[in-house]
Amino acid sequence: MNRDSHTQSVPLPDGRQLSWAEIVRALNTADIPDGTPYLIDDDGDLTFVSRVNAYLLEATRQRAYAGTSLRQSHAPTLRRLLLFVREIRGRVDLTATQRSDLIAYKEKRKLQLSPGSWNGELSNIANFFDYAVKAGWIPSNPIPRWGTRERNTLADRVNTYRRERFLTEAQLRFFLEAGLRGDQPADPELRPRYAERDYLTGLFLVSTGLRRAEARLVLDCEVPDATTMHPTGVHTFKRTGKGGVEREIWITDALVDTVDLYRATDRNTIIENAQARLRKSKRAGELPIVDQTEDSRGRPLLVIDGLRCQPERLSDTQRQNAVSIQPDGPITPLALFVVEGGLPPAMRTINNVFLAAGQRLANLDHPDLPPSHIDVTPHVMRHTFAVRMLAGLMRKGRETHDNPWHLLASPEITIQQLLGHADISTTINIYLYAAERYNDALPEALREAVARSIGRPGGRAPLNAPESDDNDPR
Repeated sequence: MNRDSHTQSVPLPDGRQLSWAEIVRALNTADIPDGTPYLIDDDGDLTFVSRVNAYLLEATRQRAYAGTSLRQSHAPTLRRLLLFVREIRGRVDLTATQRSDLIAYKEKRKLQLSPGSWNGELSNIANFFDYAVKAGWIPSNPIPRWGTRERNTLADRVNTYRRERFLTEAQLRFFLEAGLRGDQPADPELRPRYAERDYLTGLFLVSTGLRRAEARLVLDCEVPDATTMHPTGVHTFKRTGKGGVEREIWITDALVDTVDLYRATDRNTIIENAQARLRKSKRAGELPIVDQTEDSRGRPLLVIDGLRCQPERLSDTQRQNAVSIQPDGPITPLALFVVEGGLPPAMRTINNVFLAAGQRLANLDHPDLPPSHIDVTPHVMRHTFAVRMLAGLMRKGRETHDNPWHLLASPEITIQQLLGHADISTTINIYLYAAERYNDALPEALREAVARSIGRPGGRAPLNAPESDDNDPR
């Protein structure tokens, strides 16, 4: 739970209502950090979930994992396992789990999850039981391990072929313009209400490599306008993302031009229409007021309760709700991307933007349509960024391999930093092969081979042919 929740009360099983003020006082008295996830039984009892809650609290206090990871991954995983174990052993704490329970749980979950997803869930479970042993809650770890290396035998060792989903340059441009911005819908009614915002959302994701959750809370002050853009045409700012990894985000002048158009059109309109709602929220004390200033080098600084801080130090909760009051009176959200109501979009809202874009393209016949096996989502934009950047860096690295001072000898390290991957193997395993074949040579060769087989030498014109040699990673 977060202290900024708009919930006024929580119903208890005996019919009483527990006010939010009482909850906040209890959380503050117990020194529970804001955003800490916790479990509670249906009857309001905490006895049999106390150790899971203690684990989540300690992980939060020690910043062992990102807050979003604890809330969206660790807590739901442990709750799911607890419910399964209780089907076998009755109302018990998670520390009552036996090895046989975990083996049975894997058999159930492997019918619902891919091997990679199961291994991720298992990692969360193993972390809890490792902590439980160290805390003295259980005498031994129920996770089955084997050999001198103590291999976790619950882990799925099946190697699956992963085809990374990304768009070619032509497909990307068509999706951005016709899908997100709605430049040529078969039905004019399908054009988005805020076309420039939706277009910029996709362009921003594919130009920066940010995850959806990271991009939606980018601050307006973190992106310069055309008049303050650095002469090199590149601007960087820091962003903390998944796993608490802080990295530099690179912004180019071409992206800034598009941001400026959005600021002058959709963003202004949305904020102007949201003033009544923002004023009401301000009176209710729901919106922290932040002043904006600059340091001696012209970089943005934020002033909160009289203290100056850099934008990258703001939490996601502050980014979500913070506003500034302009000299001429309007209340302006700090976030760059806003929806009706004046605050940043929820992640499901961004998903719906991409879903609507796909629906606009469904009835179009165009050579640059995304291929049928790709459902274009926000994360496909991130994949596309990674593949096209890695391919470009590999090409540059080959061109300058004789220069010992060139910094692109290991482009995968650069991409690891741009994406915020904690482990270089993630970057290599996911994107290196895709970057090597970014010119779509394999699909074209298959298409021509099939065409010859049915007596059509040369086949049809390639759907995804690159416009120039820029798509060739060599």
